[in-house]
Amino acid sequence: MDLQLIVVDDDDVACFLLNKFLIHAGFSEPKIYLKAKDALDYLNNEQNTEVTYAIFLDINMPLMSGWQFLDELEAKHIKSKYFIFLITSSINPKDKDKSLTYNHVMDLLVKPINSSALKALKKNEYLASFFNKIE
Repeated sequence: MDLQLIVVDDDDVACFLLNKFLIHAGFSEPKIYLKAKDALDYLNNEQNTEVTYAIFLDINMPLMSGWQFLDELEAKHIKSKYFIFLITSSINPKDKDKSLTYNHVMDLLVKPINSSALKALKKNEYLASFFNKIE
């Protein structure tokens, strides 16, 4: 089974840095989307059950927020397997609480993301088994 990483963030500098950190942490190079709608369209068109998507999703974006992206993703009943890692500069506990209401959200990561935070994802007991199965 293939793993496809996707970064959805309206900040091109944050995307650039997350791309570099993901590669440095031993992950494959992600597809990058500056607009949530574009990433949603990609996932809707792909519908590939042979691929698992790990999506790093910014919460606060113009036009379509990360929350709206999650609502749309669930409403579209996309058949592909996907796991969401929310990324945010917010330290509001309500964001963490809200993230727990979505089945596919694995974790909420606070910006700025660094390579040691991403390497820790591979050491998390559940996530390590997930990454080992699909890599």
